[in-house]
Amino acid sequence: MFRSFVVFILACIPAFMSGQAKYTAVTDAEYALITSPDDKLRILNIFDSSDSIVLRTPSIDVDVSDTIWNYLAQRMCLVAQEEGVGIAAPQVGINRKVICVQRWDKPEIDGEHPWEFYFNPRIVEYSDSVARRGDGCLSVPDGGNYPAIDGFSYRATWVKVAYYDANGEFHEEKVDHQYTAHIFQHEIDHLNAVMFFDRQKEKDAFFKN
Repeated sequence: MFRSFVVFILACIPAFMSGQAKYTAVTDAEYALITSPDDKLRILNIFDSSDSIVLRTPSIDVDVSDTIWNYLAQRMCLVAQEEGVGIAAPQVGINRKVICVQRWDKPEIDGEHPWEFYFNPRIVEYSDSVARRGDGCLSVPDGGNYPAIDGFSYRATWVKVAYYDANGEFHEEKVDHQYTAHIFQHEIDHLNAVMFFDRQKEKDAFFKN
């Protein structure tokens, strides 16, 4: 019995050392949606009852060694580039921790600030200062017959983010460009089933995860 316990501990060491854990493999439903032949992924609408269930469900980690998640991020990015500055996987119907962020703190490439993918991101540190900023969301349409929602939220002025990149490398990065930090907070909120209008009270600005 002792030997079995030792073998179990040794088997777990690589996972502990890398910060990785056991992940739920991509499901058939997720794979079908990610690889759908549609020109672009559909953005979920918070005002639709079935969509709202997905948007209000916390997301789970991905196995960064599975390239399907990088493919998902690329497809998500194509949708967001049309009219946004970021997007999270729940917004296209997949409760997984994948986000795309436009890095306004980095130099333009071909006239546009670069877009980057982040896997299993989480905020590990927030600034003490909080700012009221304009906000909006691809999943919260306005106009028409939709309810009117004030377009603002309270956000930390900088954050430190931990994440894995598309190569499976782990990083911790302080994002002190206020607008870019805002985008990270908005998208990581989506992974925790939080919408921007949930942040319209200063005391609710931080979500410790």
